[in-house]
Amino acid sequence: MRIAKKENQNLDFKRSWNDEYLKWVCAFANTEGGSLFIGVEDDGRVCGVKNAHRLSEDIPNKIRSTMGLVCDVNLLADGDLDYFEIKVDKYPVPISYRGRYYKRSGSTVQELSGVKINRLTLFMQGRTWDSVPVPGISTKELDHGALKLFREKAVESQRLDKKAAGVSVQNLLQNLRCTEGSHLTRAAMMCFHPDPESWGRGYYNIELACEETDSKLPKPKAEFGGLTVECRASDLYKELASKWNIGGANRTINLPINLPINSTQKVLLNLLQENNSYTYDELADKMQKTRETIRENLKKLQELGLIRRVGARKNGHWEIVEK
Repeated sequence: MRIAKKENQNLDFKRSWNDEYLKWVCAFANTEGGSLFIGVEDDGRVCGVKNAHRLSEDIPNKIRSTMGLVCDVNLLADGDLDYFEIKVDKYPVPISYRGRYYKRSGSTVQELSGVKINRLTLFMQGRTWDSVPVPGISTKELDHGALKLFREKAVESQRLDKKAAGVSVQNLLQNLRCTEGSHLTRAAMMCFHPDPESWGRGYYNIELACEETDSKLPKPKAEFGGLTVECRASDLYKELASKWNIGGANRTINLPINLPINSTQKVLLNLLQENNSYTYDELADKMQKTRETIRENLKKLQELGLIRRVGARKNGHWEIVEK
């Protein structure tokens, strides 16, 4: 038998079971839900699995113990071939597997980190970036000239009548859904704060930087009720990467002052020069960053050929690579 549907965002096939596929369950729960078939080839043909009855009991227990999810695991048969379907519902809160978050993108599974986890949380709460409350800001700090102009334009465009436009600032913002409880939201900041640049001019600043370096504009993408931006490498970056052989395996390079690494990576290099036995946790504490951020940036420095790990994980050390 062949399952007629092809793999997509809500459907995946696996020939046999591996505990690694718990990430797929996590991803379905964090996206739109879906089904994971075990004992099915990539083309949808049923190939069967061994010990299907045992797995159909073990897998729900593993899903529940690692993620707290309850999923239907249905044991199916095609002649003498046993296979099963794991049906995963979309969950209203973010689900993690061993402290990591995953989502479906097309027919692939992607790990989320940093800002994407925050956006996932907002998305599942039915929020958008601009609806998040901002503590510590009062209506007194807003630009009342901007509020006055809004009232005038709202009446002029007939969006509001004079009575609705003439209410107090607090009531006006509540009617515009720019408050949550006693807090103003980011939308109120964007519209009426005297310094909106600090709240929403980031992309404009990126455009200016691209013009100055003759680079391609970033590509924005709506995701989880927010916006992500894909920044493409400039010709200058590519030229430097080619010149310094960045990304090659086991490369040794001197560190030029214009090497395209970020500020976090520069600080890491300085700290490792100071003490090459720092652990992830020690570096995270010194830099006030998360352990994951430290790990990702050290990995990038390794890929650039600027550092390498010597010895075992527990008693080894970092070595800065030089010619």
